[in-house]
Amino acid sequence: MKKALWLLVATLCASVAWSADPGPAASNDTEMMRERDLVASKNSKAAPPALAPYVKANPSSAYGHNLLGYSLGHLMKYDESLAAYHHALKLNPRHMGAHEYIGVAYLEMKHPEKAASTWPHWTRFAVSPARNTAT
Repeated sequence: MKKALWLLVATLCASVAWSADPGPAASNDTEMMRERDLVASKNSKAAPPALAPYVKANPSSAYGHNLLGYSLGHLMKYDESLAAYHHALKLNPRHMGAHEYIGVAYLEMKHPEKAASTWPHWTRFAVSPARNTAT
């Protein structure tokens, strides 16, 4: 049963697992666009220090916290990554990217049951117009 659950969750997450696209940034936020491009370029070590000032200056940006979590996940700093994702969800409970990457982080941490528990959020918000809002 555990192997089947792992296979199911891994299959569902395969399309999003640490992809090069962390989601859209607000087109009018040039600073965030720069940071997003840094993360997308796979410059993982440089991304968290570059994002920290943005998140501090924009504490209500769910997108900023999600992107920080995404970049920390690439460095295998999963506890910090999960904290950033959960903060993004406090700001925007419908932030699809944060829901998706929480599941991916749990898979990377070898917790398929926790990853599977995130699936209902993905399906609930997958068709939402607020998928990866920049707020």
